[in-house]
Amino acid sequence: MAEDRDPGRGRPRRRGGRRVRSDPGRAWCGNAEPGDLQALRSILARLDALARSLLRRELLGQAPTGPIGPVRLELDVYPAAPSEEGDRAAALLAALRTRVQEIGDGVVALRPGRVYCFWCRSNACEHGRPDTPRQVFLGYDPTGRPRFTDFADLVLARGDPRIEGLYRDPPEPIAIYDGGKTLRSAQLPFFGGASAACNILGQVAIGYLPFAAPRPGERQVLSLTLQAIQARRRDGGMLLDLNILGLTPEGTLDQWLDSAFDGAVRAGIERARRCIREVGRRQRSHGDRETLEAAVEPFLNELARTLERFVRQAGRRTTHVRDRRRQGDRPTNMALEDARRVRAGALFWDDKHGTYIVVGPRGRTHVFNPDGRHVTSVVYSRDAFERKQKLKLWRELSREESAAFFRALPR
Repeated sequence: MAEDRDPGRGRPRRRGGRRVRSDPGRAWCGNAEPGDLQALRSILARLDALARSLLRRELLGQAPTGPIGPVRLELDVYPAAPSEEGDRAAALLAALRTRVQEIGDGVVALRPGRVYCFWCRSNACEHGRPDTPRQVFLGYDPTGRPRFTDFADLVLARGDPRIEGLYRDPPEPIAIYDGGKTLRSAQLPFFGGASAACNILGQVAIGYLPFAAPRPGERQVLSLTLQAIQARRRDGGMLLDLNILGLTPEGTLDQWLDSAFDGAVRAGIERARRCIREVGRRQRSHGDRETLEAAVEPFLNELARTLERFVRQAGRRTTHVRDRRRQGDRPTNMALEDARRVRAGALFWDDKHGTYIVVGPRGRTHVFNPDGRHVTSVVYSRDAFERKQKLKLWRELSREESAAFFRALPR
């Protein structure tokens, strides 16, 4: 007995009492020769390999942060022999390279604390961050490389009369807003000026902000660049987020944001980030640049005003802080003493920043590098400390790791 079903549906067939499952791929090939399907599979495999090779070159060694979807191409096939195969191959390669470049931009476009460089097609290159704590992002040059400048030079170039306030103690911060069109005005389209994969919709540059120096008599400050970034997700959707650029005199930017003004800076940033992300969720139809720039500008300026307010409040407390310094009550003065006397369960390792964390009395928290050198000190509230533990940002050291830390401390 034999049973045949429609082979176009790939259903099982019965012959001689035995079920035979047809090949679904072969079923759709109609009258194709057996080698035709294998030839097409070989061609597709080679195209996939070429796309992977192009992507590796575009990412300059950076690994994609997640799975990447298919790249769609338009391909013309000629039943009769075409006269210019070379031109067709060059056009197909150019189209494939363009699509892969767009994916490469989206894969690495958003990396916290760095700006995307269209020249290197990366934000892990040397151009992606400021060189000094006083620098802010100025915009792109014609070839798509990021430009940074000292914040005082930016204020001077804009002719802002408030520049004298930058040099007071504490400084009186100034915020300067620039739209995305201004930031990319010098950028050529070929070098990302017309990129749909990564756009800076607007930014606020603010400086100078006081940095708590661990040594008395020093005046350390920093500037920040607060950017609203638009990037394309791997599924083709749009993503809006807040990016913070800055270089701290000591420690990391994340550590300063967590501790500055008793954590209020971090709270203000997270509030602005939620608002900017919500703009992205509302604009699911891929709103034009001008619409998006207008939508995110109020949140950037509000965040800048929040930072300015914190600094003014800090200025009113300057006398009190200086009295504490004279009394030797600053947490930095207690760093080594607290480290040598740290109790069990109060010594941690920060995996993200690669530093030791010592929690002393009354919320005093000290950061040491792996060599035992003191980096910075802050005072955390009980809620802030419990939040760190809840999020597993700090890992308690084992007995052997604790012994290694004590050996690294200066004698």
